[in-house]
Amino acid sequence: MPFTKEFAQHPKGDEVTVACTHLVKQHPGGCPAVCPCPPILKHPEGDEERIACVHTVLEHPEGDDTGKTVPCVHIRNGKPDHPGGDPVRTPCVHWKKEHPDGDVVRKPCTHRRVKHPDGEPGTKVPCPHLVPEHPGGHRELVPCRHKLDSVRKVAKPPVTFYTDDAELQEQVLADLRDVEKLGVTIRWPRPLAVFLREPVNGNPDDNRDPFWHHYNGVNHSLMVTKDPPGWVDGMVRPLSAGEKADFLARRRQFVRYVVSHEIGHALTSHTCTHFDSPGGPHSMYQNIDPGLAMSEGWANFVAAVLRTGRADPDATFATWELEEGHLVPDTDPAGRVPFPRYDQRNEFRVLCVLWDVYDLSNEPGESAQIDFKEMFKVLSPTLETLTEGPKIDDLEDFLRRLAKNTGQDAKIEAAKKHNLTRP
Repeated sequence: MPFTKEFAQHPKGDEVTVACTHLVKQHPGGCPAVCPCPPILKHPEGDEERIACVHTVLEHPEGDDTGKTVPCVHIRNGKPDHPGGDPVRTPCVHWKKEHPDGDVVRKPCTHRRVKHPDGEPGTKVPCPHLVPEHPGGHRELVPCRHKLDSVRKVAKPPVTFYTDDAELQEQVLADLRDVEKLGVTIRWPRPLAVFLREPVNGNPDDNRDPFWHHYNGVNHSLMVTKDPPGWVDGMVRPLSAGEKADFLARRRQFVRYVVSHEIGHALTSHTCTHFDSPGGPHSMYQNIDPGLAMSEGWANFVAAVLRTGRADPDATFATWELEEGHLVPDTDPAGRVPFPRYDQRNEFRVLCVLWDVYDLSNEPGESAQIDFKEMFKVLSPTLETLTEGPKIDDLEDFLRRLAKNTGQDAKIEAAKKHNLTRP
């Protein structure tokens, strides 16, 4: 059996311990112990030191006295101001060191003295101790190698449960027993594996999540997604208590149909699907590939058979009216759900055609009223669940084979026209 996330005990990855490389301070707020006082600076403004002076200045900044005189032109009281001649100053060309005994510079003081020789009383000092952040080792996620243990094994019908959810267990078993009552013989190479898991990415409605509602034909497993705690509270619009209770009740009903729908796939798709479907996203109102629409329409039909009265004139599938071919009134008051197109590429229309062929609400002369057993014979002439059955291209192909088996060509054609032709 392939080891996939469905069977993994830790779908988000298993935790292992690796050596921690992160260091933190032992006392980030400071070390509170009383310890000898650290030396403080003797010269807090810096220590003086003499170094060779590199600064030079003019020796005579106001000009050099050359010792020469010129006749004095300054007359005072009729006599020259400088009778011996006026001294002349010329620009000084002599340079001298500004600090001939060395330049004074400041550098960090290296002289220390103890301020409190008996120790500093209780003051926090910066802590120099580093310790590993995770002394027991750092936790990392690696792919999980631990297989999820089974909880319950049932021989008939053959099912292995990987969930202890009693309600889910009972529905799966009841649906499979009802399928056998309809005439289908369940024979699988291995039991159906059933899971109930929270979505890995946190959104139970994300069909890209590995734990989205689905049937896996390779693993022969049925996956039901569990709503994670608080998920409803995190929706776009907060719900009142009454709205929340109503929403959750409708969601539980929806999940019941989901389980029956996936069992519809499990009946035909153990290893090789009967329907020529590419797979992919789909919805009740979207036109998709005709093979995919047939595959999904068939699974919806099985769910409707298991959960809806065959003779009920107001038969519904979840919130869809099968007889009228639209949503149940008041379930979409804002009109946000698109109307399903009348096309065999639409899974809801495929469901309606199959239901119209099967149901008993119309008079025998007006409808085919073909048993489920006869409809399943198109997929398995022996009525056994086959690992590989005949390939069905689309709804048209299925109905041609059904008409050939039953001889009810006209009534089958009428059911098709009624549901695929716009009124």
